[in-house]
Amino acid sequence: MLRYLMGTDTAFSIALPAVLGLSVLCLSTPQSPAFAAGINCERTTNPAELLTCAQKDLTANQKKLDALLKRGEKQVPASALPLFRAAQTTWIAYRDAECAWNALDLDNGSTNELARLTCQSDLTASRIDELEASIGGR
Repeated sequence: MLRYLMGTDTAFSIALPAVLGLSVLCLSTPQSPAFAAGINCERTTNPAELLTCAQKDLTANQKKLDALLKRGEKQVPASALPLFRAAQTTWIAYRDAECAWNALDLDNGSTNELARLTCQSDLTASRIDELEASIGGR
């Protein structure tokens, strides 16, 4: 998973690097979409490249989640399908709200886009793990 090293107190430190102008690192492997785009996410400190890395990581995780959801809809009994869909809809709303909150700089009301994208990618990766554990063996 693409991870951005932003401190240990995730509730408050996600927006801290942008506020303080600190460099933020992202990790990339030769298989990652950002690496293929010619961006070395392990070394870049360029804000535009960091956003590209975060967006590509979120997109890749979202595609994995979408494929897993399609598989899940085929595996979940028809009687449970409405609950499965409702859980996903609610989870997406939670993810987006949680990440918007975590990326908000309360001092000036601005949003740290890198923090928001990273949060969404990380939570999406966690959701993939959760769903694989719950429907993976069905």
